[in-house]
Amino acid sequence: MTKTHPLNRPDVIGAISSALVPLLLVLIGNGLIFATGWMDQNSSFDRLENAPPGWFVGLMWTLIYPLWGLARWRVRLYSTASRMLIGLMVWGFLYTIITGPAGPMTGAICNGISLLFVILASLLAARRDRIALFLMVPSIIWVVFANYLGLAALHAAPML
Repeated sequence: MTKTHPLNRPDVIGAISSALVPLLLVLIGNGLIFATGWMDQNSSFDRLENAPPGWFVGLMWTLIYPLWGLARWRVRLYSTASRMLIGLMVWGFLYTIITGPAGPMTGAICNGISLLFVILASLLAARRDRIALFLMVPSIIWVVFANYLGLAALHAAPML
């Protein structure tokens, strides 16, 4: 008998594992980034009047990553959609590393890449499972908002 990986189990244990692993990874990774002071604390977003506070941004990502994990679990039998969602989670972490020390131009470019990534992952997931698409909706909304903020920060940034 072949043993199924815990993240691919077709039961509640698989679903819970698929939600918790991305959550733990993003909490640990971002915790290390912020705890070490590596992340730019004087972000250009701080000057925007409609930017959410940092704690809210963190809260949104702690909600989105488990939803991405659950969406991946829902499409686990379909390798393209599953791999795209795993890639999205990896990109989400890399985004923080890339944009942390960078200026608003890099942030705006990376936000655009994130939006394309989220849309593509959502479309691939939707072809296989409507619930997976539903699980992606909060991240679509959030990344569209992040693009708006990124473009506003780019516009407000002083030209060198």
